[in-house]
Amino acid sequence: MPWVERGNSTDSGTKDPRGSAISRRFLVWDVQRAHIIANPGAILKSTSDPEPLPAIGSSHPTVGGLRLDRYVVADDAGSPTRHDVQALYSTDGRFVRRSDPSLPLDFAALEGTTERVEVKVPYVRREYKGVLDEPGGTRTYVGLDREAFWTFPLVRSRRIVRVLVDASDVTPASLLDIDEQVDRLHFLTFTGGSGADGFYRFIGPKFRYKSLTEVEISYEWQYDRGIRLFDASGEPWFFWPRIEDIPVGPDDRPVAAFPYIGFGGPSADYFLPPYYRIVMFLPPLMDGTGSPIWRYQRLYSRDDDGWRNFPGLNI
Repeated sequence: MPWVERGNSTDSGTKDPRGSAISRRFLVWDVQRAHIIANPGAILKSTSDPEPLPAIGSSHPTVGGLRLDRYVVADDAGSPTRHDVQALYSTDGRFVRRSDPSLPLDFAALEGTTERVEVKVPYVRREYKGVLDEPGGTRTYVGLDREAFWTFPLVRSRRIVRVLVDASDVTPASLLDIDEQVDRLHFLTFTGGSGADGFYRFIGPKFRYKSLTEVEISYEWQYDRGIRLFDASGEPWFFWPRIEDIPVGPDDRPVAAFPYIGFGGPSADYFLPPYYRIVMFLPPLMDGTGSPIWRYQRLYSRDDDGWRNFPGLNI
């Protein structure tokens, strides 16, 4: 479970202008994120250097008066065992967690269903236009690259988390905070060993006023499992034409181009990682002189603990 600091202890993160808070950044791999939060002292730098990650409450190594309040852990390059870790220090304990941000199973309803979806993968379709060099002269064909989509139908499970609470601390400011969190990814953990911990997209709330001061709020999140490269039997679930099966046009170029599997994606296990889509960029000159570029694009921004201050959920 090795780790390295990204930079040195005074410039690997960010610093408050008043010097009352500072962060350090680490890269940690071959360990689950929950272990970093629960027991950072057990994570050693390497087999030859047994220095542990700093413990919660320890002093900053170079700046006096600062103590480590908490760690914030994010996946690095989409890998579940490779993490970008922020260590948050302060002079006043501003980053200390008030409590373990877990949703008890008797507090959150987990619902499962299935849905039929269509996965769209962009590809290049080459179209040709005949051009005469002069009236009655020789006709030549010019190829133009156009974006098209290869569509795969898919039936997959759909997991919903709903939390119903009564709240009396609903204010205009708290409503704005909720609105800002819609379509953000929150990391939810559940007590009781449900195995449902992970990132969920916040859908939004529903309100029902029970009185002038009491509001019943239903919060909803949706889980995206992503699409793995292979099914349980080890077979790929998708197919598109092999390069040798694609015909060529009048300019001896293939009439279509598809992305390669594993073309720089955030995870080698997925064809479509959770909360990502595939986008394609055509070259500036669509005359066959350039090559298209495919990339994975994350659909939503992350705010791991963005739900913690919601009315009724400030636990």
